[in-house]
Amino acid sequence: GGSSVKIRGGNSIVGGSEPLYVIDGFPIYNSAVGNSGNPLAAIDQSTIVSVEVLKDASATAIYGSRGANGVIVITTKRGVSGQGNIDFDYYYGVQTVRNKIDLLNPVQFAQYANEVQQNLGNDPFYNDLNNLPARTDWQDEILRSAPISNYSLTFSGGNEKTKYAVNGSYFNQDGIIINSGFERGSVRVNLDQKVNKSVEIKTS
Repeated sequence: GGSSVKIRGGNSIVGGSEPLYVIDGFPIYNSAVGNSGNPLAAIDQSTIVSVEVLKDASATAIYGSRGANGVIVITTKRGVSGQGNIDFDYYYGVQTVRNKIDLLNPVQFAQYANEVQQNLGNDPFYNDLNNLPARTDWQDEILRSAPISNYSLTFSGGNEKTKYAVNGSYFNQDGIIINSGFERGSVRVNLDQKVNKSVEIKTS
């Protein structure tokens, strides 16, 4: 599911309570519904340098009414002058259910149902306990061991006038519940160009 963040609780009964996300200067609203349009789901965590939380007057002073629910400022990696760098980050894991709920098998359920009816003074529901449906553990039917992996490749560098940082990443999470997977491919380019002593252009 999509990430939902509340800063000092809910601030509105009718409107949303999600903060405004600002990633490298670009404001992005969070729908908080699934992963579609969710800022935290759309960005590769390995590219994040800092996360700042603005609340109260500090948020509204800069972003006005858009910052009424608070502002989360995210800064990603940028290039630095000097030798170029190539960074590769990879991890792999497997997600499993830590503990499943113990359920009654068909015979145990039939015995329990009969005891309830007998306590109420009624005839038992099940007369033949040897002719019951086969047991199906629905937890086993929908849960599974699911792999999770992430690949991230970053090129960065530059000189006194031009600095760059280019990142490509691929994330895949199958999900322990069937059909609950999440897959993301992303490319991020940060380019800083110094025009002269007084003007510098930054692009993300």
